[in-house]
Amino acid sequence: MAIQLEGCGITLPELGAQVSEAMLFGIGGGIGCGVFQYVYEKNDFSSFYLAGRCHWDDSLAWYRGVAARLGLECEVFESGGKRAAARALGQWLERGRPVVAWVDAGSLPYRGLGGFLEGGGYHTLSVYGAADGRFWLGDLAPDPIAVEAGLLADARARIRKHRNRLLQFMPGPVRAELADLVWGGIEYGWRALQNPRAAGFSLAGLETWGRRLAGSGGKHAWPEAFPIGHRLLAGLSSITRFIESFDGDGCLHRRLMARFLREAGGRLGDEDLLELAGDYDALADSWQGLARAALPDEVAALAQLRHGLVAARSGYLKSGPGARERNEAAVAAIERLGTDLAGGTAFPIAESEVPGLLAALSELVLQIAAAENAAQAKIGCLLSARGRI
Repeated sequence: MAIQLEGCGITLPELGAQVSEAMLFGIGGGIGCGVFQYVYEKNDFSSFYLAGRCHWDDSLAWYRGVAARLGLECEVFESGGKRAAARALGQWLERGRPVVAWVDAGSLPYRGLGGFLEGGGYHTLSVYGAADGRFWLGDLAPDPIAVEAGLLADARARIRKHRNRLLQFMPGPVRAELADLVWGGIEYGWRALQNPRAAGFSLAGLETWGRRLAGSGGKHAWPEAFPIGHRLLAGLSSITRFIESFDGDGCLHRRLMARFLREAGGRLGDEDLLELAGDYDALADSWQGLARAALPDEVAALAQLRHGLVAARSGYLKSGPGARERNEAAVAAIERLGTDLAGGTAFPIAESEVPGLLAALSELVLQIAAAENAAQAKIGCLLSARGRI
């Protein structure tokens, strides 16, 4: 989003051209919630997914929501065919502005994510330009990344429902006041959590997950859905992956939310926002603590997996494609251990100790859920006091 505004020469009131990622995150709605698990008994397979951004499941709605609050227009292209998709991307880049492209993160060779997310790595990135059969991409790493046109085309087409989607903002003035942008984003995110379209998109989903970890929920309980062995490894490693080493700030976006609230509070002279920033810093710490508890340092084999995932992510953020081998090694280590466990190798934690681990994780999740609900209740009170709800 920041790249789009800069490419269009768009500035925000009271901020000029120096619009931080945190500020745009908050204007876009801030934090959200996603908690989902899937079990396929016939395939002896279970998976778990966590998300923490407003509209994490629908980036198009997120971009359009930000555009609406800024009073800007954006153009969207979709096509089921690669040829039309490639032609549109080239034509849009000729306008001299960057383009947002929908891709499958698991299909991007420079990320080194292996097969873990292939076909389900919902992701957007910036396309800056093209030359000599390659495109230059902005994708979290510090420098633009060159990718062959065919590889980008494959990543764009991999998730069919995204239909090779592209988005580009139109230049124009932002006339809204900073206070309206800040509180409009806060209200939008709050309402989204108050009226989720399904239980898995709500903070109540965290509470349900916490109880499942402790053994409630019948076939959905973790001892049933993620029995000791390769399926439990998949569940535990997914907790760490999605909190600490996938996308965002390593804290399920809670640290980024705190940064937004602190910056907004400072610029607006609003003590309530500064206090709320402290709540989200504490939540960020709690989420990081949960990620570490899932692959605990006390269990050498599991700790090694977590350190590998975290190092791979930090390496990519520092050097981009230079960390590809490290990323692939981190993914491969989890896959190897999973294969060994499926073949009968003993789990790194004694079977008698697994219930205690799950109970401890359950307690952490329920504590986090309570703190998340308390923060949202505080936001509701602030919105009410300002006549926004």
